Amino acid sequence: MSDFKVLKDHPDAQVIEDVLQQLSNETDAPTLEVCLLIIQHVIPIYPSLSKHTRDLTQSLVSRSFTFMSQLVNYASTVMKDKPEGKLYRNFIKEVLATQPECLHNYLIHMSSSRMEKNYLKTLFFGSRVFNSLGNDIDIIEYLELLRSQWKSVLDDDILIETLVLDSFLGELLVSSLILNPTYAMDLLFGDLFLSTETYATILNKIILNASNLDQQRLVNKFLLPYLEPLTNTSNFKSTNHILRELPLHKCITLDVILRMKSHILQEIIIRQMSEFASSIIPSLISKFGTLDESQDEDICIIFVMVLKFNLNEEQREQLAHDGNFLDAITKRLSHKNSEFRERTMFIAKLASNNELEYDSDFVIKLPDLDITNNEKIEIDPALFKRSSSGVSASKVSRISSGFHEMVLQEDSDDEVQDDEQEIINRIVFLKDLVKEFEKNGNDGPAESIPLLKKTITLVRQKEHFPLEVDYYFSGLLTNIAYLNNNLEESNFEEWRINALVSLLVVVPEKVQELIKIFLSSELSLQQRMSILSSLGLSARELRGMDDKVITKPKLDFPTSRLPWDKKTKEQHDKKRITELGNSNSTLIETKTTWKSKKLTLAAKEDKPNRFREYATLFFYPLAHIWLNGIDVGTFDDLFKNHFLTTLRIIYMCAHPVHDYESMTQLMEQIIYQATEQGVIQPSINT
Repeated sequence: MSDFKVLKDHPDAQVIEDVLQQLSNETDAPTLEVCLLIIQHVIPIYPSLSKHTRDLTQSLVSRSFTFMSQLVNYASTVMKDKPEGKLYRNFIKEVLATQPECLHNYLIHMSSSRMEKNYLKTLFFGSRVFNSLGNDIDIIEYLELLRSQWKSVLDDDILIETLVLDSFLGELLVSSLILNPTYAMDLLFGDLFLSTETYATILNKIILNASNLDQQRLVNKFLLPYLEPLTNTSNFKSTNHILRELPLHKCITLDVILRMKSHILQEIIIRQMSEFASSIIPSLISKFGTLDESQDEDICIIFVMVLKFNLNEEQREQLAHDGNFLDAITKRLSHKNSEFRERTMFIAKLASNNELEYDSDFVIKLPDLDITNNEKIEIDPALFKRSSSGVSASKVSRISSGFHEMVLQEDSDDEVQDDEQEIINRIVFLKDLVKEFEKNGNDGPAESIPLLKKTITLVRQKEHFPLEVDYYFSGLLTNIAYLNNNLEESNFEEWRINALVSLLVVVPEKVQELIKIFLSSELSLQQRMSILSSLGLSARELRGMDDKVITKPKLDFPTSRLPWDKKTKEQHDKKRITELGNSNSTLIETKTTWKSKKLTLAAKEDKPNRFREYATLFFYPLAHIWLNGIDVGTFDDLFKNHFLTTLRIIYMCAHPVHDYESMTQLMEQIIYQATEQGVIQPSINT
């Protein structure tokens, strides 16, 4: 048809509706020319059109991938900095919110062209749409929209039956999760793929047909980290049910299993991989013989799992006579630590089918789960959902309704600050804390110190339960490290350093993530200086040293008594004192006249040295950064002095690590270079 050209002539609303209705009735999607005409002449007056006309416009976009891609291009280029740009961005949001079948329709009409597939992936999941919307949408809102788009695809049985055979769905799912792993895993796994048995089956098929690389990403980087903190003794059968159809033997290595902190999930995986045992044993024996203090307990637990669940009597007997295994046993029995020797003999006895005579009460305990693979299990969606993320369920619908209510509500600064502080005070989960940091970055300048203080409190509270901190570590670390002091808050850097130290002290094994951020070219000098300070101070705290500049909230719950119980306690104590005073016991009447000073000293126990097993992770990356050369321009000397001070602190805290001698040699080389460069005076040494 050619009537669509009348759109150029500013026709009335009825003509526009007639043209769009005619286009909607056609089988083929609108041509590129038609799409551009609607973008240029209809969408600018879109809010003034009737509901039916608006629905027709949305429907045309949802049917045509060309229409959506041109719309996004136009919004992010031509209209990016114009006042009308907000109208285009809101229109895109409304289409995605009210037309959840966009992705479904685009996949149906997608050709087998690799270029077209890549363009679709880039548009939706490579963040082109998200970036075009700018500050008008946060990542959680966008992921909620994508979840609705995914659901529309999963609900089409005929389409999904065809698509799951193509590795492209695996690519799309990986791209969806990469957008923001922390929230994407919750919204896509917890709220969609693991919400019903049908969706979980589709997830398995997507992973089974994905490329080898995408299989490893989906399983190792996303699914297992998501399931690990959620899996417990009450839902392990459901976790086993989810994993039993996956190609775990293609994705998981011994190092992947060792990185897990959940013995329940480790046992589930090892029991699922019966054919995997023969390939894992050589590397397991090698690690068994290395005597790595930081990993030895986990290595031995995994070894016991393999012996018990993956090997029969004949295979265990063969292992018991293996030369490498016997060498490892001999090496371990000479270790000075009795626990090492006990673990060794327990495993040796198990490998010999209990024929080895050795009397000991020492036991390596396993979860020893009651798993039957042929047992029928129905997935309970509640088991695989994290605590509420604070995201309103009606947020998607508000996007649509809010499009027509573009009224700015003015609040006083005090009210806004009070509201923000109240929100921060209500935060009890790290997920919500990450969300507030994301919001802080998207909504413009806001006070950052309250968020940093909340980080310190929450992270320190979970010091003995590091799984949650480990899970949200990357999100928190990135937000805090890149935070700018836009409002020039006093003591901002001190609180940033305190927050970084609290994270590193709870999850020190992830220090390399902070060092990677440290190397980022986007950081300012002050941000890098703060990171260096946090590395040095966290090393000191892990070593057992106290620094007054580091805030450590005292958390006495639940030992502190409730307010209404305080009076009762005081009465009880007073009564007890009276009873003791009236007692005829001579112990009460006597008085100590002399006490050995050693008794007082013995009561003060030294703090444990937790830094020893992580010293190399802190020291060597920084040492190599120095050796590779540093140049920050005008403030080069200042920065190098601070860098060298940090490195010296880490080096001193590392003693007595096993390779302290090699560290010393490297430190001497660095000191020599610093002296040559004039950073320090020749008299300074390690």
